[in-house]
Amino acid sequence: MLNWSDLCSILTVLLSGLTGATAAHDQKGSWVVIGLFAIGGLLIGYAFATGASKLAYFALGRSCMPRGRQGTASTWAYSFLYMTIPILSLLAAAAATVFLTVGVLSFTK
Repeated sequence: MLNWSDLCSILTVLLSGLTGATAAHDQKGSWVVIGLFAIGGLLIGYAFATGASKLAYFALGRSCMPRGRQGTASTWAYSFLYMTIPILSLLAAAAATVFLTVGVLSFTK
């Protein structure tokens, strides 16, 4: 079953590869350069997605409190973290891929 963290992990990997290819194309790179930065974006996305998934599952495990403590503020806070960590990771991976691609291609011109 695909849950929130896994869905965001898949989207992070795909979006990072797409942003790497798009940024390389925007900088007028050749097809080889576009392919290399798309693969680099996939790798960056995978690294961000793996780390975010581990953090999100840690937060989800912390939100499962023993009986009698359910519904407390800490439970809600950890549940909120479970929802926001993958989204923030998705945005950070896309931004890192674009900054890396534009920075490297601007430096080589």
